[in-house]
Formats: sequence, structure tokens, C-alpha cells
Amino acid sequence: MKSYTFWTLASLAGAIGAAFLLSSASSSKREKPLQKPNSKKIFSRKSSTLQKIVQKNVDLWLAFSGEEQGNLAPCGCSEGLLGGLMRRDSLLQFLRKCTPVLPVAMGDWLERPNRHGQIKLKYLQQAASKMRYSLACLGELDLALWKARLSLPVPRPLAANVFTGAKPLFSSYRVVEVSQKRLGFIGVLGKEFLPDTIALGLELKDPLQVSAKVAQRLRPQVDFLILLWHGTPPSNPPTWADLTVGGHRSEKFFFDSKKKLLRTVQKAKGVALIGLRFLEDEVRMERFQEGYLDDFVPDSPRMLRLYRRYVQEVAQAGLSIEKERRFAQGVFYVGSQRCLACHSYAANVWKNSAHAHAFATLKQKGQHKNPDCLTCHTVGYRYYTGYENEQLTSHLKNVGCESCHGPGSEHVRLPQKGYGRTRGKATCLLCHTPDNSPKFRFSQYYPKIRHSSP
Repeated sequence: MKSYTFWTLASLAGAIGAAFLLSSASSSKREKPLQKPNSKKIFSRKSSTLQKIVQKNVDLWLAFSGEEQGNLAPCGCSEGLLGGLMRRDSLLQFLRKCTPVLPVAMGDWLERPNRHGQIKLKYLQQAASKMRYSLACLGELDLALWKARLSLPVPRPLAANVFTGAKPLFSSYRVVEVSQKRLGFIGVLGKEFLPDTIALGLELKDPLQVSAKVAQRLRPQVDFLILLWHGTPPSNPPTWADLTVGGHRSEKFFFDSKKKLLRTVQKAKGVALIGLRFLEDEVRMERFQEGYLDDFVPDSPRMLRLYRRYVQEVAQAGLSIEKERRFAQGVFYVGSQRCLACHSYAANVWKNSAHAHAFATLKQKGQHKNPDCLTCHTVGYRYYTGYENEQLTSHLKNVGCESCHGPGSEHVRLPQKGYGRTRGKATCLLCHTPDNSPKFRFSQYYPKIRHSSP
């Protein structure tokens, strides 16, 4: 079995995606794509080689992705971000032009089922339908959706070892027939999620024991048997499985062809592709392709339109995030303007930094009412007395003094008491996370905002 890097696949997918964009423009003149692919990135000399790889000796692609956790698209704060429904859809459409594709979701669609989460869920459901998802493993976060009686993007997820009373809560397995070959899928939830199930009054049985019993009944009925393991799968997966797929909160793909073990990446940053070959008397794993969804893959026009509707609905909903913390009585945010008169040198550094214009970047993208973005583009959004909206708290827009130093009311009242020191790098990393700012290097970035008086 061969493994190939994905950037060439993505570049070829981009070429097809460019065709999608052109065809969409002709069929729908009202809406233009938000982003057109860069031809210099899309076309490469390796594309023709990759086309042979994709088309040859593969009868079906199994496309594994999951752990969206509510991430519909990369945040857009930096270049080089991975994932997004738009890129995933482009990839799946490209593959389907040559070979059938069976997409499989690995669970954890949503982080929390609050009002914002329910809006996300609505669009995840639509996206899953458009991308033809029919198979999913249950994740521990999905249990909260079940408890709230919300429909999952893929109905009837697989979870053979989650019980309510004497019966499994969901389906234990599914059989899918493709080109007269029967593929069996068994889903389990890892035993590390026992506290999640106990909290909901459910029973979590041993995943290895339960799946083995199901496999014993299912094995004679199928040509290829796949174990979907939400969580960290055993390092030595069961031998009865032709393929074990797992992974949880992982940043990199992992594939062991000898153990037939695959681990996917979180937040749907990529798609793990397993190519199957249908022979007369067997189904054989022919290829593995790791598919990080980077900016070489263009955005699918239909998913762009869906994402536009999501952004518009979030803005119209006027969402207000639940405040997480209170400060001591009498302590509150005052806004950066209260600091600038006394701290002229720091004021000059701040005004010329990207921090001082952080809110404007959200407005340019129509994301200035999105709770996912406001936390790191305003002052104190998750705290009482912090940013609420432009009308009530316009003085708390942008990344200001109090974003790093904390509420300034006490310092304004009694300047001689001094002000809070930051925690240095740790403070920056609250927002400059690998997901939002993968190129962040404290040693390179901090000198740009250093503002101690010379």
C-alpha cells in the first residue's frame, strides 16, 4: 500500500474547483464566490502524476473526517489555516468525478448545544446532506445533542457499547453495499468517556468486548469490516477488523498498514482517504492518502452560499455569549481610551499595531457579531462588564490594554496602586492558538507590541 502527500491532490482538486466556480458563476449571476482560487497555487507539474494515482486501481474511496466541534470554516485570522466545509466539499466532488466516495463522520459535531450551537447544527445538517454523509460514529459531545433532543447531522450514529437499560442507545452497525460488495461498519465509544455517559444516566460497556460480539454475527455477512472507534483506539486493534479508524483531538494523521489502524485529525482539518479495490473474491485496501484541507483546495461555491447564510443568521440573531466570570465587586472594564492620556508611549505603540484594528477586520468579513470571533477581537467579551455590542460597549472594541492587563477600573481610581502585569507568552497564547494563528512565534511577534517606556 502506498502513501502520498496531499498537497498535490489538493492542487488538482483546486483545478476541478476552479471549474466549479466558473460553472456556478454562469448558473447563478446573483452571487459571486467570496474567494476565487489562485491559479498559481492550483496548477502544478505534479497534477498529471496525481491524476493517475487517483484514477488507477481504486474502486471506492472511504473518506473519514470528524470532530468538527462546531467549526464550519477556518476563522480567517491568518493564512495557512486548515479545514472547512467549503474545501471538504470541493475535495469530495472532485473525487466523485473519477471514483465513488463513501464519506464517514467520526462524531463530535458540536461543542455545546446553546443558541449559537443550534444555528451551527442547522447548517452542519444541511452540509452533511449535500456531501452525502450517511454514516457516522457517535462522539461524546453528541450525547449532549441527544439529551437536548436535537437531531444529529447524520441520523442514527453507530454506538454499539452505549446502553440505556438492556438495549443499545443507537445502532450497533450498518452494512453498505457498493458495486455488489458489502461493507460492514461497527461503531463504539472509547471507555475514557465513561464519566460523560454516567452523567446522562447511560451505561458504557467495554468497547472491545461489545464490538467483538457484534463482529461475530456480522463478519459472515460482509466482505470488508470496519471498526469506528471514537476516542483513542487500542495500539493493537482487534484482528477481526479489516480496518480500525479512531483518533481524538489529534493534530496529525496516523496510518499503520500492518496493524490496519488509522487515526484522523480533529476539527475536520482534513480527510483521511482509504482506497479500496474490489476483486472477485475479496476487498483489498489499496491506498492511503492523508488529506489536509489547506488553501490549495478552493472553496466549493454551494458551501460558500450555505456559509453566507449561516453568517447572516448569526448576525441577525443578536447572540450574546454566556458570561463566564465575574470580578471582585467594583472592578470593571473601562476601555483603552482611559489609559492613553497618561501612557503616551504605550498609546502610540498600540495605535500602530494590528490589535488596535482587530474589530475592523471582523466587520470586513461580516463576522463582527459572531461569538466565536468576538472573544479575541474585543475586550472582555466572556466576562461581566466586558464587550456586549457596538451600541452598548463601543469603547471595548479591538484588542485593548485590558485584554492583556485585565480590568482597569481600580488603576484609574488609584493610579499609585500600579496595574496588573501580564503573564507574558501565556497571555498571548489564549488567542494565538495553533488553530487561529499557526505561524505565531512569541519571540517574533512580541517585539512589535512591546510598549514599556524607553
